[in-house]
Amino acid sequence: MICYRCLDWLNNRRDGQVKAHGGNWRVVGFEPIFTVGDVKRSVDHYQRLGFETSEHDETYAFAHRDNDLTIHLAEAEGDSGAPSGSPTSIATTPTGWPTTGGGPGWR
Repeated sequence: MICYRCLDWLNNRRDGQVKAHGGNWRVVGFEPIFTVGDVKRSVDHYQRLGFETSEHDETYAFAHRDNDLTIHLAEAEGDSGAPSGSPTSIATTPTGWPTTGGGPGWR
């Protein structure tokens, strides 16, 4: 349990750090862009995981989850993208995030 005085102190300290690093802004969300080898296959993959999907065109799509997360799926150009046969690129999961499941720490 934390007292209100301590909570105020923590909030003031955070506000001071935010101002010292560029002002009063905060990140309220992000939308990762994954480079994929095959957009259609990736869309199928995310649909099986429970995401709703929408397509911009045949080389770009979106996977939406619970109105809180949107993943952009961009088809790789040439040989620089995801390995053949892979629904998503190798680096689709940020370090420390679950590879499957629904919350931090899930495996």
